[in-house]
Amino acid sequence: FPDNIPEDVSTLEHAYQVSLSEALFKGNQFGAGLINRLLTAEIHSGLTPELYPVYEILSDIMSKEDIAAYSRRFEAFFNLYASDESRIDYSRRLNFGQLQEQVRLESMVGGDCLVIMRYEGGMPSIQVVPGRLVESPISTGEDMSGNKNVIIDGVEFNSRGESVAFWVRGRDGESLSPPKRVAAIGSTSGRLMSFLVKGSIGVAGQVRGTPLLTRIMVSLDQLQEARRATTTSFKLNSMIALFMKKDQQLPGTKPISNSAVRRGENLAGDSITASLSGNSSSRQQDFNTAGLASGTVFETLQAGETPVPYTNEVGSTLGEFEKTLISAMSWALECPPEIMRQEFNKSFAASQAAILEFRLYLSKRWSIFGANFCSKIMTEVMIGFVLTGKVESVELLESYLAGTSGRDTFRALTNIEWLGTIKVSADPSKHIKASVMLLEKGWTTNSRESRLLNGSRFEDNVARIAEERKILAEAGLSDEILSPSA
Repeated sequence: FPDNIPEDVSTLEHAYQVSLSEALFKGNQFGAGLINRLLTAEIHSGLTPELYPVYEILSDIMSKEDIAAYSRRFEAFFNLYASDESRIDYSRRLNFGQLQEQVRLESMVGGDCLVIMRYEGGMPSIQVVPGRLVESPISTGEDMSGNKNVIIDGVEFNSRGESVAFWVRGRDGESLSPPKRVAAIGSTSGRLMSFLVKGSIGVAGQVRGTPLLTRIMVSLDQLQEARRATTTSFKLNSMIALFMKKDQQLPGTKPISNSAVRRGENLAGDSITASLSGNSSSRQQDFNTAGLASGTVFETLQAGETPVPYTNEVGSTLGEFEKTLISAMSWALECPPEIMRQEFNKSFAASQAAILEFRLYLSKRWSIFGANFCSKIMTEVMIGFVLTGKVESVELLESYLAGTSGRDTFRALTNIEWLGTIKVSADPSKHIKASVMLLEKGWTTNSRESRLLNGSRFEDNVARIAEERKILAEAGLSDEILSPSA
């Protein structure tokens, strides 16, 4: 990591910001820790979908029962498809939850990443391309596609400012090939072909995403330097035992070879010969250099000499320094400092307040990431299901083929909410009681609370509990353990 980073890193070129961010993530334990903490909290094992068709829009063509069946059917098929890495992942390595983690990691560290949709038999698979490989060709700004589009930082815009293509470098043996054009929408199929996922929204007109570590880059480097200084201080403390303090102008004691000697004695063992000088006389004396403790005073102390232990105070304030900087960085990342430091040693109320603040952050991130990545993938999978006949839905198929005229119906049929896992409070019973009260008031649903509490599906829970009760009844056992009062 270079030493000449300016305080305002926003003045650096985007590619340089990305390279610095990647260096910090790989080589700075604080940078890696902050990113991994957020990544685990946001994604965990993957956001799960809740399909909410808008009844008010669909009431003329579907009943509430039809909508409920439609939601269950598509959710079931999508969850099965998403768990199969051989279908959802172009490289056949990751399931959808793991792909979410990879996309979010790339967008946080690199500022953004490109998602390319690869279609086989009408069904999509996902290819994740690091954002650093998206760059403009040499002839940036010229008429590259015959329609006077403009290319900025690897993103091609039409006259309306819409991103219509991305220019991506690929592998050509050991080296990178020149950028090639990847369309955003298929020219004949109209299917989604590629899109950019940013780590943060950014200001208006900002083409590429800003790495999450950019805003705290200088602080991360300062933390790492402070840790190195403390380590050096501890090393010095272990090597230097003491100093001699003198209040008289007399020759001092002479430490020799990290060993000790008693005046006038020739000790057995390995020895060296040294010349001792004091006042106007000198003599030769042998000193034992083996098996003696480090830091021993070699000679009888002279008059006015006082041994002073060596201490370096650099490390004494490191804890407070780290705490202060991590708190500042947490605020910049919209995260409560207690969450980042994993410290909940204050009152129960204070800890709960920190968790509630973090929930606000998580709900925001789920909404943004769900809309910018997850919903796009699930929508294309649903389209693939109806086009290939795997799932029958005349309403979805007709609204999709109708194009602009069927857009409202199509959006109503593909209205999806994405939920992650909420950190349960230290007292789970209070959390559960709060959920029950919300359900009684009609302010939430069983399905939503099940997903937030432990990531399960309410419908699956009910079906399995019914099956378990049947098994208990057949075995002649009481089902008290499954009763609501248990």
